[in-house]
Amino acid sequence: MLKKILLTILALLALAACGGAPEDLSYRKEERALFFEDLDYLATLLEDNLALWSVIYRDRGVDIHALTESARDEILRADNMDNSAFISILARHFEPLDRTAHFYFRFIPPFVPEDFDYDIEELAQYFNVDLENENAYMFLRMVAGSKDWITGLYYMARLEMGLETAARFLSSIQNADFYEFLAVSEIEEQNLRHQIVTEILESDRIAYIALPRLSWYVHRQDEQIFDFYEKIQGFEHLIVDIRGNKGGHAYIFKSFIIEPNITEPLAAYRFAFGLPTTPISQERLAFTRYQFQRFTGPHAAVPAPQILETYHLPDINLEDVAKMEDAFKFESYASPNLLSRFNYQTAFDGKIWLLIDDGVGSAAELSTRFAQETGFATLVGDVSGGNFGGPLRTWHLRNSGILVNFDTLYVTDSLGRPFEAGTIPCHPNREGKDALQTTLALIDEGQY
Repeated sequence: MLKKILLTILALLALAACGGAPEDLSYRKEERALFFEDLDYLATLLEDNLALWSVIYRDRGVDIHALTESARDEILRADNMDNSAFISILARHFEPLDRTAHFYFRFIPPFVPEDFDYDIEELAQYFNVDLENENAYMFLRMVAGSKDWITGLYYMARLEMGLETAARFLSSIQNADFYEFLAVSEIEEQNLRHQIVTEILESDRIAYIALPRLSWYVHRQDEQIFDFYEKIQGFEHLIVDIRGNKGGHAYIFKSFIIEPNITEPLAAYRFAFGLPTTPISQERLAFTRYQFQRFTGPHAAVPAPQILETYHLPDINLEDVAKMEDAFKFESYASPNLLSRFNYQTAFDGKIWLLIDDGVGSAAELSTRFAQETGFATLVGDVSGGNFGGPLRTWHLRNSGILVNFDTLYVTDSLGRPFEAGTIPCHPNREGKDALQTTLALIDEGQY
């Protein structure tokens, strides 16, 4: 008997030395039920609606189930849990999904009035929107709180308020008074980070343009770009650097880099697949036509197997597509835009190189793949970052008020490779050299 008592005492001492018996935290599951409910809803949303799930796991190395469980464990173990702590946990644990399929959270405090720079009722009156509509209210809160009016306009459509309302909101982009109304000064300050760079690397031979973003601000630098084209007439090489370019609007790349420098139209087919839980409705087709500028189609969705029977897609992943319900084909195109200032000839008539890395995504990814498929440019660098499966959709975590955003389609190039997997460059970086150094070495060696 004494021996058993001694053994029990020794066991307790050993547990104490190791930090004691595991703490029973089961009581917190009920106490924090609303946070777990939001987390479970988020996990369900991703599993049921993220068509790129397998691509993100296979090509990006992100295990979404593991992210969910690690977040769940911290919610359970955190000493203090409130809405701010929950937001912080989601942001940290789901950070690996950042820049995949346009996934991100929009943290809007729920149900609590905020001190806005712009009055919601004034915005609602301007837009002629009923604030009883929850989606309209959420949209206007975001616009008023962030001053990010372009994002807000897109959110309105993504919150599925209807195409008619969307058109009315989106048309406001053209309204100069509204542009002034929502703090031009702040937008200008942000756009300084999007300033393009032009440089002559070797006199009469090698020119360089860097496009850090495909933003609206680049559109306003068109004179700088075309003035540079005039300076480099007769040069042999133009290096276009979009490393780190997170995207913006693909038509900007086509308008200033591709279309002034082609004499014949360029086109490339794309295919988009939808899961059974997110079928490709006519409304989504219509919004897709709006979002994918410089695209033709889609006209109608068909059963996913029909796409595989009709088109040769050597790079398609059959296991991925087997999960899809329907699909459509559309075409990305660029048309020549030859200007009088260049005597209706191409603005640049030499060899064009495109520098990429894993920071390239979204509209920049679309531009990269188009340049490669059409043979417009020779790609040098690292595999690009993907971050595309548009159009984006938004869901609301009801308890915490968080907006969750991600793309719901599985979009591929003409060979069936998903954009999310990134674009493989023609020339990877050489050992010890970055993309620019590698390109200059290739030029010196005459490998082009």
